[in-house]
Amino acid sequence: QKCEVSPYAASFAAWHDEYGWNAGTNAKLKEGEWYTVRELLFALMLPSGNDAAICLAEALGMSYRPDQDPPPSSSYEPDGAIGRFVAEMNRTVRRVGLSRPSPPSTRFASPHGMSNDGNVSCALDIARFSREAMRNRLFKKVVKSTKYTAAASERDGRMQARCWQNTNSLLRSGLTDVYDGVKTGWIPNAHDCKEWGCLVTRVRAKYATKTDAPDQKPRPPRSLMVVVLGCSSQDKRFTDTVALVNWAWRVLEATGGAPES
Repeated sequence: QKCEVSPYAASFAAWHDEYGWNAGTNAKLKEGEWYTVRELLFALMLPSGNDAAICLAEALGMSYRPDQDPPPSSSYEPDGAIGRFVAEMNRTVRRVGLSRPSPPSTRFASPHGMSNDGNVSCALDIARFSREAMRNRLFKKVVKSTKYTAAASERDGRMQARCWQNTNSLLRSGLTDVYDGVKTGWIPNAHDCKEWGCLVTRVRAKYATKTDAPDQKPRPPRSLMVVVLGCSSQDKRFTDTVALVNWAWRVLEATGGAPES
């Protein structure tokens, strides 16, 4: 399916005088360009494109039913494409399972997660959603990619190359045999902080034992889903993740670990 970049989606790549690119990350999509859904997934996950999130919601939203109880903080019409897409996001996370159903520990009010009090979640829920998403082969391939080049179709028929780099520096450091990558996040002026960063990544154990003998310690998990929230800078997302991973492996080695849940 081909998706056209609307003026609203393109506005998320517009220049913001105080913060830069519309106070958030984007894939620099331009109005009138056409992309496939697959290409937009790369635009969404590699540079963390808020514009790609809107473009996907506008293109796919009408195939979903509206929410009978939309988030009060959502600025989108419940019966519109974006409102329906957000409704499906909320239905999906409920199917995967929330750590607290009432009031919901996770609820979305927009497709992109930019500053909005209606967007709420927690580390446990994010880890659960990410684990479920990593079972999808295409998703797994997308989030592990360090870069991707798409061919954007412009209104005059010309093709324009768009190259996106993965903002996860753990992947760019050559550690793709350890880190699978899932998603980075960064919002300036969020939660009364100058910056607010987060990172979700899956870490694979290179030394997991394979024995199930009853007289031996349980094998360490094959992988860990690591979520860090509230980082004070973009770089801290990665240093905090590495520190947390090193601590987790030390604990698992000392205790014998547990099978992957």
